Amino acid sequence: MSRHAGPPRSGESPTIPEPTYAERARTLAYLGRSGALATLSRKHSGHPFASVMLYALDAHGQPLLLISAMAMHTQNLQADSRASLLVTQPVPQGKEPGDPLAAARLTLMGEGRVLSGGEVAAAREAYLARHARAAYWVDFDDFSFWRLDVADEATMTAVDRLGFRLRIRSGERLHGVRIAFPREVTTAADSRSVLIEMLAQARAAT
Repeated sequence: MSRHAGPPRSGESPTIPEPTYAERARTLAYLGRSGALATLSRKHSGHPFASVMLYALDAHGQPLLLISAMAMHTQNLQADSRASLLVTQPVPQGKEPGDPLAAARLTLMGEGRVLSGGEVAAAREAYLARHARAAYWVDFDDFSFWRLDVADEATMTAVDRLGFRLRIRSGERLHGVRIAFPREVTTAADSRSVLIEMLAQARAAT
């Protein structure tokens, strides 16, 4: 007997799909404008150093940072590129902040890398679109754009007529997730077409 649920029976309402954790994380990162950037202290070996940092997102959802060469974060990243960015759910304007532990929050971990060449123009445009006031100092010689390259990896491990399974590595964490197709597929050509459609929808949503 198949463990997969079939199409809805006559008279039944189709189940409304819930956003995946990846979609929720990407939405929270997009809504935020600042977070707590933590780097490894160069002066105090092994200790984390965290402070508030403005950020924007590139076309792939990776955080973009504009940091002065004199900032402690820059010195830390030059010595050890590992970093994390904590983003919390913004409080709507005019509303009282509630329990911060009940709000959505996201920690992105990755490697900080200074941008150069053709990457700078795209980063500058994306950053100024989110932080217009940065136009006053964005072109100062001591400021550079950095990107936090989030360490994620996804591998497709199985596929059937109703969906597929992914093995996801996020830093040191490894877990599996199942993703449903928007409709049943019966051939390899069908599955390829559906995957292309899903990829196009995911890119359009970023």
